[in-house]
Amino acid sequence: MIIPDQHILMIILLGFLNLNSHNIFSKLAGLTAGALPFFIILTAGILLKKREYIGFGDIKLMGALGFLLGYVEIFNIYLLSGLLSGTSFIILALLSFKEKNFKGFCLPFAPFITLSLFFCNFKQFV
Repeated sequence: MIIPDQHILMIILLGFLNLNSHNIFSKLAGLTAGALPFFIILTAGILLKKREYIGFGDIKLMGALGFLLGYVEIFNIYLLSGLLSGTSFIILALLSFKEKNFKGFCLPFAPFITLSLFFCNFKQFV
């Protein structure tokens, strides 16, 4: 459940390699749109419930992907990763509920972000 900083830096470096005067606004808006919603969730969870509902690695990963892809694509990744993780959580929660070990159930979000990145940009990877 740890995302190494080297991976985040590599994604940001790839974003810089594709940076030009035409897409700088899209990349900076993607950085903000990628990181800010998760940062708000993290801050609200800490202030209101004294609990982290999302990790800082996920915030860094979404910010870096937003910088790489731009603000339009990052919303697709948000949508699909939320759908995938929600579906997986419901299935695993139902299976765990039968065994009565649901309390403290935690699911890492980064694999769903990565899977969503692959699905949303499949044409670029093939």
